[in-house]
Amino acid sequence: MTRTDLIRLLDTLNLRGNQVVVHASLASLGSVDGGARTVCEVLVEAIGDGGTLVMPAFTYAETLNAAGTRIGRGRPVAFHPELPVSRDVGEIAESFRHLPGVLRSSHPTHSFAAWGRQAREVLSTQRDNNPLGPLKKLNVVQGQVLLLGEALPAVTAIHLAEERAGVPFLGRCTAVRVNAAGYDERVVLENVPGCS
Repeated sequence: MTRTDLIRLLDTLNLRGNQVVVHASLASLGSVDGGARTVCEVLVEAIGDGGTLVMPAFTYAETLNAAGTRIGRGRPVAFHPELPVSRDVGEIAESFRHLPGVLRSSHPTHSFAAWGRQAREVLSTQRDNNPLGPLKKLNVVQGQVLLLGEALPAVTAIHLAEERAGVPFLGRCTAVRVNAAGYDERVVLENVPGCS
């Protein structure tokens, strides 16, 4: 797939000026000239300066769960803005994080990356007890969900419905984050989505 193919595909969706959360799988798109970076650049172009592009930048595989045991393998890592996105979130999300102008929230397990007009405002809604804040903000502004090579179970916004319904998937856990002074601090996280 070429850059021109991607542009044509996204042009049919009329994304310009919209607030969009994207879940994307590079492997599902097949061979893309320029890889994940090209996909991200084309998404930014499709949204334009008046819109906002948001992607999960989760690092849950690198943090601790409620029992204090490791979710992933090896030693837990303290969250910091340059920590790579968890591998299972995808290469496109990791490439997006590196684009100029992209901001990232500081939630240790469920951070989001955002670019565009309302990026700072969308990310500012996230707290340790409100990991879904950016999605709630997109819901308020009638944002859209775009799946590129992903199926409905990948949509993080499904956790909004779980939260509203009070399902037991949202839990409490601890994680480690580098604070403003540069030291590791353990934080308690509430309403953390698990596997649905």
